[in-house]
Amino acid sequence: VAPVAPYPAPYPAPRPRTATHPHTMAAEGGDKIFISGASGFSGSTIATGLLAKLGAGGAGRVRLGFRNTDKGAAFAEKGAEVVAFDAHDEATHAAALTGVHTAAFITPFNETAKAYYEAAIAAAVKAGVKHLVYLAAAGVPEEVDDSSPGIVKTHRAAINLTKASAPGWTIIAPTFFQDNVRQYNAASVKGGTVYGAAGDGKYSPIDLRDIAAVYAEVLTDPAAHDKKEYTLYGPEKLTEAEVYAKLSEHVGYEVKYQSVPAEGFGKTLAGYGIPPYNVEGLLFLETVKANNWAAVTDAENGDTVKGIIGRDLIKIDEHFAENKAAFARE
Repeated sequence: VAPVAPYPAPYPAPRPRTATHPHTMAAEGGDKIFISGASGFSGSTIATGLLAKLGAGGAGRVRLGFRNTDKGAAFAEKGAEVVAFDAHDEATHAAALTGVHTAAFITPFNETAKAYYEAAIAAAVKAGVKHLVYLAAAGVPEEVDDSSPGIVKTHRAAINLTKASAPGWTIIAPTFFQDNVRQYNAASVKGGTVYGAAGDGKYSPIDLRDIAAVYAEVLTDPAAHDKKEYTLYGPEKLTEAEVYAKLSEHVGYEVKYQSVPAEGFGKTLAGYGIPPYNVEGLLFLETVKANNWAAVTDAENGDTVKGIIGRDLIKIDEHFAENKAAFARE
């Protein structure tokens, strides 16, 4: 999940890029692009998009770090270099990060994220990585305090650390993923009713492939995106009821959305064994939706995503049409 915090602050569309000389990064100590977390939901899509952009001829620039390298077999077949990497295991750092110019550490959505990212950044700095790319969240406020949800404090700390740690950096801050419906709610969808606490609030979900396309541009030409913060919104504003009405049109059966009080929803989540940090975060995300804090489209945000990837964004109808098999009932 890419948590979304309040106070969405639109950023201008990126300035026209200048091409990076092919030998520039090599002259600075290496031209490798490193991604950790490519076995996960977001990281795998980002790695896939990067390899697709580079093609067979450029895949050798990509180095992917895994705790278990067996999980990288499919990427190795596409030409990527697959290595062992654990932010908390110093013995894996040198082989993974030596010769890397640009690194993206995709962190987990749990209370271990802060410590993991701090360890990863320390390893990157020691190895001489020149550019860091952080997957943040739309609208993380500049100031946080003890009352802020854990996910907001984690993101703010990571953003600040990224900016302070390397000569170059880029912050990529997406809103809610269209893919979350498939990734987290498929069982509820098949049951006919999805529960949440978003009320009639609107938000603008974005397809993870569009986020990956932004990553591919940034990772392959970091100089053009140096010290930029990009907030990524989707192409249309929808309520949860509208999202599931659209899904119903593609799966062949009715899917309803039922909004319930946040307190009861939180107790339900906890009853499933979801840790308190995640429950707090998920309830906060429902609050974001309910209050229309993420009700901003890419067009209203200066065509930030479209300007970077050079095409129209994927709409949720297209996403559901392509992924309807995930919701097939037995």
